[in-house]
Amino acid sequence: MIDFLSCKMLHRFFTSSVLLWATIILTSCTLSEYFFWKKETPVEPETPLISGEVSGGWSNFSDRAPATTNTQSTDDGVLIESEKKERASILEKRADYLATNNEYREAAGLYERILRLEPSGQIERKLAHIAYKAKSFQRSSDLYKKFIDDLYLSEKEEFLHALRYTGDEEFTKALAKLDLPDNIREAFEVSWKCEYEFISCENAIRSYKHDYAPIRDLKNALKNYENLWNKDPSYKEALLIGAFYKNQDFTTAIRVGENVLRRKPDYRPILKIVGFSAFMTGQYERAQWVLGKYKKLEPKDAEADFILGLIHFEKQDYETSNIYFNKAVLGGYKPKIVVERKLAYNYYVLDLPKNMFQVLGYLMLEPDVTEADVNNAVYLALSYDETRNAGEWIKIGKEKFPDAQNLAWLEAWYLRATNKTSEAQNLVDTLINKDENNLIALVQWGILAYEAGYKEKSKTLLKKAKIIDAGGTWEKTIDEYLSKE
Repeated sequence: MIDFLSCKMLHRFFTSSVLLWATIILTSCTLSEYFFWKKETPVEPETPLISGEVSGGWSNFSDRAPATTNTQSTDDGVLIESEKKERASILEKRADYLATNNEYREAAGLYERILRLEPSGQIERKLAHIAYKAKSFQRSSDLYKKFIDDLYLSEKEEFLHALRYTGDEEFTKALAKLDLPDNIREAFEVSWKCEYEFISCENAIRSYKHDYAPIRDLKNALKNYENLWNKDPSYKEALLIGAFYKNQDFTTAIRVGENVLRRKPDYRPILKIVGFSAFMTGQYERAQWVLGKYKKLEPKDAEADFILGLIHFEKQDYETSNIYFNKAVLGGYKPKIVVERKLAYNYYVLDLPKNMFQVLGYLMLEPDVTEADVNNAVYLALSYDETRNAGEWIKIGKEKFPDAQNLAWLEAWYLRATNKTSEAQNLVDTLINKDENNLIALVQWGILAYEAGYKEKSKTLLKKAKIIDAGGTWEKTIDEYLSKE
């Protein structure tokens, strides 16, 4: 069996998008919008939160509350120009943050929204890259075409890969038009030849004269084959397919792999490679079929179970997704915490809070639990009025991450929820000068301000929150307090 499927690249791909859930929640505070964690892939993600400038504290409500813009609606379509610019700026900061932390799908949704507010080539350029990372290859290539004469080298490579993943016939035209270093241009030509003319693929690899890592890997695969006793041509192709996969040339891995499978339909290493490659290019039905066949031959493969869980997750079949995720856990998939995050979210979507909190309890005990994990668990516990769990997990978080600002704001929420209003007020007062205004800050400060008798300042804070959170998780709570006299 080729040992590349458990390489760090695969784990980075699947873990990067689940490591920051709570940070995302606490700045956007919209459960439908966490990273992979969402009920569906929204066309227009809800407005995430972010930063304005909250300053001051309990002793200075009269003159330290942030200004807010008067508006009749928080719908993007009716915002005045100044409000559009403000919201676009807020969304861009949030999108940039998500993009930096590999939350590509959510970032792409926000960049799309920004374009509707404030069209700009800068945002289109950012979106082209993020859409590629989010597997929206058609959107990515369409945007890159607008800047074809002014692309950076990395953008040119992404553009060419996107064209290949979409089956765009313009690939060869773009390859000819783009100004590329010889080593990269010829590497794409080799890959293209291997995809369509595998008979000449080996010669093309051997004759490549430049030093370029992807082709170097292919040459090493051929050399490894020559040094082995196994002279089965299919094995040679398997080594090359593994190298294509390692270099994220998934299109070629699929095409060449399927050629092998026509001769050897039950060749297990190739079934796994092709299935994984199809998943990586967003071809979920194809991936499911191939990996289903592979699982009949290798029923105990935990990696395959995990990928099948992700496939059903992407198809929004959360019950089946959890069947495979549980199999992955029982099969020893590592890191286990990655699967637990997905299980917890699926139970959330399925409205099974008991199961969700059970999994979150296990997750809190993992040695590699992150600050984001703790924040997320506490947020969910408070959202479901599970104050006992929230209190326990806050203790865990404070021990592991004593300087966590978002957790401190959650603790203020917890104190208020457990009728410890004065403690909540004191905590907010110490936090307010340390934290730019995320949504939790604005809402909790606004509620506490109301309860302390600072009604006008409460409205100012909550109106600001409403502009930022438009249609989000806190809308009902905000409206409730704004309607009070």
